[in-house]
Amino acid sequence: MFCPRPTLLIMFCFGALLALPAFPQSAPPPDAKPGRVEGIYLIGKTPGAHVEMILQPGTIREHKEIPLVITDAAGRFVFDNVPPGRYSVGHLQSTEVMSGGPSSEFFASCHTRVIVVKPGETTQVQIGGTGRKIVGRMVAPVDTRIKISWQGMMDHHISRDCPEPNPPEGLSKEDAQKWRDAFVKSEAYDTFRAAYLDITPEVGEDGSFSAVDVPSGNYSLHIGVGNDAKGPLNQDGPAGIAVLKFTVPPGDDNAPVDLGEVPVTMQANLAPGDAAPAFETPTMDGKTVRLADYRGKYVLLYFWRSGSEVSTSQIGVLKQAHERFGTKDNFVILGLSTDMDRADTDAFLKKEGLPWTQCWLGDEAGRKITATYYSSCLAPRIFLVDPEGKICARDLRGEDLLKTVEKTLAGK
Repeated sequence: MFCPRPTLLIMFCFGALLALPAFPQSAPPPDAKPGRVEGIYLIGKTPGAHVEMILQPGTIREHKEIPLVITDAAGRFVFDNVPPGRYSVGHLQSTEVMSGGPSSEFFASCHTRVIVVKPGETTQVQIGGTGRKIVGRMVAPVDTRIKISWQGMMDHHISRDCPEPNPPEGLSKEDAQKWRDAFVKSEAYDTFRAAYLDITPEVGEDGSFSAVDVPSGNYSLHIGVGNDAKGPLNQDGPAGIAVLKFTVPPGDDNAPVDLGEVPVTMQANLAPGDAAPAFETPTMDGKTVRLADYRGKYVLLYFWRSGSEVSTSQIGVLKQAHERFGTKDNFVILGLSTDMDRADTDAFLKKEGLPWTQCWLGDEAGRKITATYYSSCLAPRIFLVDPEGKICARDLRGEDLLKTVEKTLAGK
């Protein structure tokens, strides 16, 4: 998998504050001494002076408010009295999002790193200061029917690729889960997450983009673009996405890396009556599932994300649907987690004990499946697919989901 992007946006009028990637961690003992974080923020060789830095726990469900701090003239910053645990740290960057004339201001953590704060110890971290400048330009498909707003979304990321170790081959499902549980509590996991780096590139009105201080390594570029006919607060997900895997070679930090033209893929907007895109993906227990396997049945596809309260709020309704309709021969539920880190999905499923088939779509192949169904990964998407493989309902929620499934199964 590639390292996760931020998982939750906390929206407010004319802006948004970015909550950083969720990852499993145990609560520290109540008597654990707080730690301290000392760091420096650099833009190339220039100190990032008098800017806001954000430190945030790595799990939304254990969120503790930590005040922002301001760097000094040398770019140095300090977070005092930090509870022990895993954190994300970065520069809080303001971005103006423009679409259809109006603009809104959003905030996102830039050059985000993952650190571990230990009881009574000081953790040192450097944000930026090394690496090369990345430049490129997005291009729209020739058959695009809408006017693209290149600055219409705040979904801009350059993320370092860092594959997660897999359990040893030959383990049973239970032993593989025990291996993962032990791994996420180990120092090896901390080392793995320390490689995480998420950079927010700047995007121009003409589709150009750039980012500074990108160290050598393998990366994934992901930039969402908007529909210029809609305002920035009325976008229901990106109208298109520019995606590119690229490598920054070692070399002179003063020599930019030009990625050239990056094509934008326009996103799906499936409606009732459309054929449900076919897919094949592994289940959480290592089997293979295909949508075609369920031909002749109604399939409730639930795309979800463990770090999103909006997403997990539908879990109770899904459990009710499984209890009421799960024994019927012509109905199944298929859970499709969009977590970027499989460990987040494992931990959530272990906690909730969901009885229906679950799959993880956080790797590159899985993300392609998600993109064929919908354009936004920040909210749940629920599709009801009929026995002929066509979508008969979408975006179901709450009591409406239960009523729709009941009427559909009854042939009404």
